[in-house]
Amino acid sequence: NILLSSPSSTSENGDGHGRDNGLELRRLLGISTVLMEVWRHPSKLVNHVASSVYQRLLDTLALYIKCKGITDSNKVVWAPALADTLKQPLQHRSRYHAITLLVPRVGAQSIVASQPSIFSHLIEVMRMREVSSSCCSCISALLRNLVSEQGANPNEKRRDAHGVALSKERCEMFRSYWVPSMVSALCPDKDSAASLSSPTLANNVAEYVLPEVVQVDRFCVPAIFAAVRERAALCSSSQVLWTLVHVSLQARLHGLEGKDISSGSDGDALHVAAPLSFEELRLACTSGDIRLRLTALTVLTATLQKSAPMGVMELEVLQETLQYSL
Repeated sequence: NILLSSPSSTSENGDGHGRDNGLELRRLLGISTVLMEVWRHPSKLVNHVASSVYQRLLDTLALYIKCKGITDSNKVVWAPALADTLKQPLQHRSRYHAITLLVPRVGAQSIVASQPSIFSHLIEVMRMREVSSSCCSCISALLRNLVSEQGANPNEKRRDAHGVALSKERCEMFRSYWVPSMVSALCPDKDSAASLSSPTLANNVAEYVLPEVVQVDRFCVPAIFAAVRERAALCSSSQVLWTLVHVSLQARLHGLEGKDISSGSDGDALHVAAPLSFEELRLACTSGDIRLRLTALTVLTATLQKSAPMGVMELEVLQETLQYSL
Protein backbone atom coordinates (compact mmCIF):
# COMPACT_ATOMS: atom_id res chain seq x y z
CA ASN A 1 0.00 0.00 0.00
CA ILE A 2 2.90 2.35 0.73
CA LEU A 3 4.10 2.09 -2.84
CA LEU A 4 0.70 2.67 -4.45
CA SER A 5 0.54 6.31 -3.36
CA SER A 6 1.94 8.83 -5.82
CA PRO A 7 3.38 12.27 -4.95
CA SER A 8 0.17 13.91 -6.21
CA SER A 9 -2.19 11.80 -4.07
CA THR A 10 -2.08 14.20 -1.13
CA SER A 11 -4.65 14.35 1.59
CA GLU A 12 -6.61 17.45 2.55
CA ASN A 13 -4.31 17.89 5.51
CA GLY A 14 -0.83 18.28 4.02
CA ASP A 15 0.85 18.01 7.40
CA GLY A 16 -0.98 14.75 8.09
CA HIS A 17 0.19 13.39 4.75
CA GLY A 18 3.78 14.34 5.63
CA ARG A 19 3.48 12.59 8.98
CA ASP A 20 2.11 9.48 7.25
CA ASN A 21 5.04 9.49 4.83
CA GLY A 22 7.45 9.83 7.74
CA LEU A 23 5.83 6.91 9.53
CA GLU A 24 5.95 4.75 6.40
CA LEU A 25 9.63 5.51 5.90
CA ARG A 26 10.47 4.80 9.54
CA ARG A 27 8.74 1.44 9.23
CA LEU A 28 10.73 0.56 6.12
CA LEU A 29 13.99 1.61 7.73
CA GLY A 30 12.97 -0.34 10.82
CA ILE A 31 12.95 -3.46 8.64
CA SER A 32 16.59 -2.70 7.81
CA THR A 33 17.45 -2.66 11.51
CA VAL A 34 15.71 -6.00 12.04
CA LEU A 35 17.50 -7.53 9.04
CA MET A 36 20.86 -6.48 10.45
CA GLU A 37 20.03 -8.54 13.53
CA VAL A 38 18.86 -11.51 11.44
CA TRP A 39 22.04 -11.36 9.36
CA ARG A 40 24.11 -11.94 12.51
CA HIS A 41 22.07 -14.96 13.62
CA PRO A 42 24.38 -17.95 14.25
CA SER A 43 22.13 -20.35 12.31
CA LYS A 44 22.80 -20.43 8.57
CA LEU A 45 19.18 -21.50 8.05
CA VAL A 46 18.23 -18.05 9.35
CA ASN A 47 21.01 -15.71 8.27
CA HIS A 48 21.30 -16.90 4.66
CA VAL A 49 17.93 -15.36 3.74
CA ALA A 50 18.90 -11.89 5.02
CA SER A 51 20.91 -10.94 1.94
CA SER A 52 18.13 -11.52 -0.58
CA VAL A 53 15.53 -9.90 1.69
CA TYR A 54 17.80 -6.88 2.18
CA GLN A 55 18.17 -6.53 -1.58
CA ARG A 56 14.37 -6.58 -1.91
CA LEU A 57 14.16 -3.94 0.81
CA LEU A 58 16.58 -1.68 -1.08
CA ASP A 59 14.49 -2.14 -4.23
CA THR A 60 11.39 -1.21 -2.24
CA LEU A 61 13.06 1.90 -0.79
CA ALA A 62 14.12 2.98 -4.29
CA LEU A 63 10.55 2.58 -5.52
CA TYR A 64 9.24 4.44 -2.46
CA ILE A 65 11.57 7.35 -3.22
CA LYS A 66 10.30 7.48 -6.79
CA CYS A 67 6.63 7.23 -5.84
CA LYS A 68 6.83 9.85 -3.12
CA GLY A 69 9.05 12.20 -5.12
CA ILE A 70 11.66 12.42 -2.37
CA THR A 71 14.39 14.77 -3.59
CA ASP A 72 16.89 14.48 -0.71
CA SER A 73 16.89 10.66 -0.68
CA ASN A 74 20.56 10.37 0.29
CA LYS A 75 19.94 12.25 3.54
CA VAL A 76 16.46 10.94 4.33
CA VAL A 77 16.72 7.30 3.20
CA TRP A 78 20.17 6.05 2.29
CA ALA A 79 22.20 7.73 5.04
CA PRO A 80 20.13 6.05 7.81
CA ALA A 81 20.37 2.72 5.95
CA LEU A 82 24.17 3.08 5.73
CA ALA A 83 24.32 4.01 9.42
CA ASP A 84 22.53 0.74 10.22
CA THR A 85 25.15 -1.29 8.36
CA LEU A 86 28.01 0.50 10.12
CA LYS A 87 26.58 -0.58 13.48
CA GLN A 88 27.27 -4.18 12.55
CA PRO A 89 30.23 -5.80 14.37
CA LEU A 90 33.55 -5.75 12.47
CA GLN A 91 33.84 -9.54 12.51
CA HIS A 92 30.53 -10.13 10.68
CA ARG A 93 30.48 -10.50 6.90
CA SER A 94 27.00 -8.99 6.86
CA ARG A 95 28.48 -5.53 7.55
CA TYR A 96 30.49 -5.56 4.32
CA HIS A 97 27.89 -7.36 2.21
CA ALA A 98 25.29 -4.75 3.15
CA ILE A 99 27.63 -1.87 2.27
CA THR A 100 28.34 -3.55 -1.09
CA LEU A 101 24.59 -3.71 -1.82
CA LEU A 102 24.20 -0.05 -0.83
CA VAL A 103 26.97 1.27 -3.11
CA PRO A 104 24.83 1.48 -6.29
CA ARG A 105 22.07 3.23 -4.31
CA VAL A 106 24.08 5.69 -2.27
CA GLY A 107 26.98 6.20 -4.66
CA ALA A 108 30.60 5.57 -3.71
CA GLN A 109 31.43 9.27 -3.66
CA SER A 110 28.73 9.93 -1.07
CA ILE A 111 29.94 7.01 1.05
CA VAL A 112 33.57 8.15 0.85
CA ALA A 113 32.52 11.73 1.66
CA SER A 114 30.73 10.58 4.82
CA GLN A 115 33.35 7.91 5.67
CA PRO A 116 36.73 9.32 4.44
CA SER A 117 38.74 6.48 5.94
CA ILE A 118 36.55 3.66 4.63
CA PHE A 119 39.23 2.15 2.36
CA SER A 120 41.87 2.09 5.10
CA HIS A 121 39.26 0.68 7.49
CA LEU A 122 38.26 -2.12 5.10
CA ILE A 123 41.86 -3.04 4.39
CA GLU A 124 42.77 -3.05 8.08
CA VAL A 125 39.84 -5.37 8.88
CA MET A 126 41.28 -7.90 6.42
CA ARG A 127 43.51 -9.15 9.23
CA MET A 128 40.46 -11.33 9.94
CA ARG A 129 40.52 -13.91 7.16
CA GLU A 130 36.90 -14.91 7.71
CA VAL A 131 35.74 -11.50 6.42
CA SER A 132 38.52 -10.93 3.85
CA SER A 133 36.47 -12.01 0.85
CA SER A 134 33.49 -9.85 1.85
CA CYS A 135 35.76 -6.85 2.51
CA CYS A 136 37.37 -7.32 -0.89
CA SER A 137 33.99 -7.35 -2.63
CA CYS A 138 33.10 -4.15 -0.81
CA ILE A 139 36.39 -2.47 -1.82
CA SER A 140 35.87 -3.56 -5.42
CA ALA A 141 32.29 -2.23 -5.53
CA LEU A 142 33.33 1.13 -4.06
CA LEU A 143 36.29 1.52 -6.40
CA ARG A 144 34.36 0.42 -9.50
CA ASN A 145 31.62 2.94 -8.72
CA LEU A 146 34.18 5.71 -8.16
CA VAL A 147 36.04 5.22 -11.44
CA SER A 148 33.04 4.50 -13.66
CA GLU A 149 32.40 6.67 -16.67
CA GLN A 150 30.49 9.48 -14.94
CA GLY A 151 31.95 12.67 -16.31
CA ALA A 152 34.65 10.78 -18.18
CA ASN A 153 36.49 11.97 -21.27
CA PRO A 154 35.11 9.72 -24.09
CA ASN A 155 38.65 9.24 -25.41
CA GLU A 156 39.80 7.82 -22.07
CA LYS A 157 37.08 5.17 -21.58
CA ARG A 158 37.92 1.51 -21.26
CA ARG A 159 35.96 -1.48 -20.06
CA ASP A 160 36.91 -3.52 -17.04
CA ALA A 161 36.38 -7.27 -16.62
CA HIS A 162 32.72 -6.60 -15.69
CA GLY A 163 32.06 -4.46 -18.78
CA VAL A 164 32.00 -1.21 -16.77
CA ALA A 165 33.32 1.81 -18.64
CA LEU A 166 36.29 3.35 -16.85
CA SER A 167 37.98 6.72 -17.13
CA LYS A 168 41.76 7.05 -16.80
CA GLU A 169 41.29 10.52 -15.37
CA ARG A 170 38.93 9.27 -12.67
CA CYS A 171 41.20 6.33 -11.89
CA GLU A 172 44.02 8.78 -11.21
CA MET A 173 41.74 11.13 -9.28
CA PHE A 174 40.66 8.51 -6.74
CA ARG A 175 43.87 6.46 -6.52
CA SER A 176 45.00 8.36 -3.42
CA TYR A 177 41.97 6.96 -1.56
CA TRP A 178 43.20 3.36 -1.64
CA VAL A 179 46.78 2.95 -2.92
CA PRO A 180 48.52 4.27 0.25
CA SER A 181 46.39 2.07 2.53
CA MET A 182 46.89 -1.03 0.41
CA VAL A 183 50.65 -0.53 0.06
CA SER A 184 51.01 0.14 3.80
CA ALA A 185 49.29 -3.19 4.44
CA LEU A 186 51.53 -4.99 1.95
CA CYS A 187 54.70 -3.27 3.24
CA PRO A 188 54.21 -2.57 6.97
CA ASP A 189 56.74 -0.48 8.89
CA LYS A 190 59.50 -2.74 10.15
CA ASP A 191 59.60 -0.85 13.48
CA SER A 192 55.84 -0.91 13.98
CA ALA A 193 54.49 -2.63 17.08
CA ALA A 194 51.79 -4.16 14.86
CA SER A 195 54.32 -5.72 12.49
CA LEU A 196 54.08 -9.11 14.22
CA SER A 197 50.50 -9.52 12.97
CA SER A 198 51.19 -7.88 9.61
CA PRO A 199 52.04 -11.04 7.64
CA THR A 200 48.42 -12.18 7.87
CA LEU A 201 47.18 -8.80 6.69
CA ALA A 202 49.75 -8.60 3.86
CA ASN A 203 48.94 -12.13 2.70
CA ASN A 204 45.19 -11.48 2.70
CA VAL A 205 45.57 -8.19 0.83
CA ALA A 206 47.86 -9.80 -1.75
CA GLU A 207 45.50 -12.74 -2.21
CA TYR A 208 42.17 -10.89 -2.27
CA VAL A 209 42.52 -7.14 -2.87
CA LEU A 210 45.47 -6.83 -5.24
CA PRO A 211 44.05 -9.08 -8.01
CA GLU A 212 40.73 -7.24 -7.81
CA VAL A 213 41.92 -3.62 -7.83
CA VAL A 214 44.27 -4.07 -10.80
CA GLN A 215 41.28 -5.28 -12.81
CA VAL A 216 39.15 -2.31 -11.75
CA ASP A 217 41.87 0.34 -12.21
CA ARG A 218 43.84 -1.14 -15.09
CA PHE A 219 46.20 1.84 -15.13
CA CYS A 220 47.35 1.58 -11.51
CA VAL A 221 50.35 -0.81 -11.58
CA PRO A 222 53.07 1.86 -12.10
CA ALA A 223 51.54 3.89 -9.26
CA ILE A 224 51.62 0.83 -6.98
CA PHE A 225 55.25 0.10 -7.92
CA ALA A 226 56.11 3.73 -7.11
CA ALA A 227 54.31 3.64 -3.75
CA VAL A 228 56.08 0.39 -2.80
CA ARG A 229 59.53 1.69 -3.72
CA GLU A 230 58.89 4.92 -1.81
CA ARG A 231 58.29 2.83 1.34
CA ALA A 232 61.54 0.89 0.92
CA ALA A 233 63.28 2.82 3.70
CA LEU A 234 60.44 2.12 6.16
CA CYS A 235 60.07 -1.64 5.79
CA SER A 236 62.25 -4.69 5.35
CA SER A 237 63.89 -5.24 1.97
CA SER A 238 62.48 -8.78 1.82
CA GLN A 239 58.92 -7.47 2.29
CA VAL A 240 59.43 -4.85 -0.43
CA LEU A 241 60.68 -7.57 -2.79
CA TRP A 242 57.75 -9.83 -1.84
CA THR A 243 55.31 -7.02 -2.69
CA LEU A 244 57.00 -6.11 -5.98
CA VAL A 245 56.85 -9.76 -7.05
CA HIS A 246 53.12 -10.02 -6.25
CA VAL A 247 52.32 -6.78 -8.08
CA SER A 248 54.35 -7.94 -11.09
CA LEU A 249 52.54 -11.28 -11.06
CA GLN A 250 49.12 -9.62 -11.28
CA ALA A 251 50.29 -7.22 -14.00
CA ARG A 252 51.54 -10.16 -16.09
CA LEU A 253 48.44 -12.29 -15.52
CA HIS A 254 46.16 -9.47 -16.69
CA GLY A 255 48.40 -8.01 -19.41
CA LEU A 256 48.75 -4.60 -17.76
CA GLU A 257 51.28 -1.80 -18.02
CA GLY A 258 54.28 -2.76 -15.86
CA LYS A 259 54.11 -6.44 -16.78
CA ASP A 260 57.51 -6.50 -18.52
CA ILE A 261 60.66 -7.33 -16.57
CA SER A 262 63.14 -4.45 -16.60
CA SER A 263 66.47 -5.36 -18.15
CA GLY A 264 68.26 -2.30 -16.81
CA SER A 265 70.99 -2.07 -14.23
CA ASP A 266 70.36 -1.73 -10.51
CA GLY A 267 70.49 2.03 -10.93
CA ASP A 268 67.70 1.97 -13.50
CA ALA A 269 65.59 -0.28 -11.28
CA LEU A 270 65.59 2.37 -8.53
CA HIS A 271 63.27 4.59 -10.58
CA VAL A 272 60.15 4.75 -8.42
CA ALA A 273 57.67 3.59 -11.06
CA ALA A 274 60.00 0.99 -12.57
CA PRO A 275 58.61 -2.54 -12.94
CA LEU A 276 60.26 -5.58 -11.38
CA SER A 277 63.86 -5.72 -12.56
CA PHE A 278 65.88 -8.69 -13.79
CA GLU A 279 68.08 -8.58 -10.67
CA GLU A 280 65.09 -8.34 -8.33
CA LEU A 281 63.45 -11.31 -10.01
CA ARG A 282 66.65 -13.34 -9.84
CA LEU A 283 67.04 -12.48 -6.16
CA ALA A 284 63.44 -13.50 -5.45
CA CYS A 285 63.92 -16.82 -7.27
CA THR A 286 66.86 -17.65 -4.98
CA SER A 287 65.25 -16.40 -1.78
CA GLY A 288 65.29 -18.53 1.36
CA ASP A 289 61.59 -17.72 1.78
CA ILE A 290 59.90 -20.58 -0.06
CA ARG A 291 56.65 -18.62 -0.60
CA LEU A 292 58.52 -15.75 -2.22
CA ARG A 293 60.63 -18.11 -4.29
CA LEU A 294 57.66 -20.07 -5.64
CA THR A 295 55.72 -16.87 -6.39
CA ALA A 296 58.72 -15.50 -8.26
CA LEU A 297 58.93 -18.72 -10.31
CA THR A 298 55.26 -18.25 -11.15
CA VAL A 299 56.05 -14.73 -12.39
CA LEU A 300 58.47 -16.23 -14.93
CA THR A 301 55.68 -18.11 -16.70
CA ALA A 302 52.74 -15.77 -15.97
CA THR A 303 51.16 -14.22 -19.07
CA LEU A 304 47.76 -13.19 -20.33
CA GLN A 305 48.33 -15.37 -23.42
CA LYS A 306 48.68 -18.88 -22.06
CA SER A 307 50.33 -20.19 -25.23
CA ALA A 308 52.96 -17.44 -25.44
CA PRO A 309 56.58 -18.66 -25.24
CA MET A 310 58.73 -17.69 -22.27
CA GLY A 311 60.78 -14.53 -22.78
CA VAL A 312 64.55 -14.61 -23.14
CA MET A 313 65.20 -12.93 -19.76
CA GLU A 314 62.65 -15.09 -17.98
CA LEU A 315 64.21 -18.23 -19.43
CA GLU A 316 67.66 -17.08 -18.35
CA VAL A 317 66.46 -16.50 -14.77
CA LEU A 318 64.72 -19.90 -14.72
CA GLN A 319 67.82 -21.76 -15.92
CA GLU A 320 69.95 -19.98 -13.35
CA THR A 321 67.67 -20.38 -10.33
CA LEU A 322 65.52 -23.50 -10.79
CA GLN A 323 68.11 -25.63 -8.98
CA TYR A 324 67.29 -23.80 -5.73
CA SER A 325 63.68 -25.02 -5.84
CA LEU A 326 64.26 -28.66 -6.76
